[in-house]
Amino acid sequence: MVGCASVEKTANWTVEEFHAKARAHLDAGEWEQAIDYYHQLERRYPYGKYAEQSQLEVIYAYYRNREPELAISSADQFILLYPTHPRIDYAYYLKALSIFQSSTSLLDRLSRVDPSRRDPGPARESFEAFRALVTLFPQSSYARNARQRMAEILDLIAQHEINIGRYYLRRGAHVAALNRAKYVIEHYPDVSAVEDALGIMVAVYKKMGFDTLLDDTVRILQQSYPDSIYLLPGSK
Repeated sequence: MVGCASVEKTANWTVEEFHAKARAHLDAGEWEQAIDYYHQLERRYPYGKYAEQSQLEVIYAYYRNREPELAISSADQFILLYPTHPRIDYAYYLKALSIFQSSTSLLDRLSRVDPSRRDPGPARESFEAFRALVTLFPQSSYARNARQRMAEILDLIAQHEINIGRYYLRRGAHVAALNRAKYVIEHYPDVSAVEDALGIMVAVYKKMGFDTLLDDTVRILQQSYPDSIYLLPGSK
């Protein structure tokens, strides 16, 4: 009965009325209600500027409602249908944000279980989505934030490698731990996790008795991170 009343209430609404109602819910943070009215608008008025705008705004509503999969698929559809839209960069940005949203929860849990069983693939996918925005629309107002997100993602991925390296170190798999540390230094030289990678190398060289390599690594730590905890006596 409620559904029938709702349909009857909006039966004679104009496209402007639908959009105004949907936008009011969006501005109020009432994501589900906004999504419902946007979909009603699209069904009733599938063409025109309001339909295009609604499809763009519903991506944001899905993202804020923590439905990243629906946000991503809606963004892909918008990009396919309106490749020359004046706000197409916003669709790319929302897609990247939504992928990032779905990936960070995975990385947040890396330390709770065996990290070698976790897949950082979604984070890398998010990085590529932000890079697509920056590459295609370098002058976009969202480009700066996209670059900041890319740097954050690289930090997360590098930390994932560090967690695996520590996992191997605790289990005495020294060569495997060393390889993970070297991988971080070689592939992510500008992230904060480099200090942790050097710390793993110090611990490995100590345990394996490689004094020359140990001294070289400690010297690099002293030069790059003079206050590092890995320089304290007994640190690992």
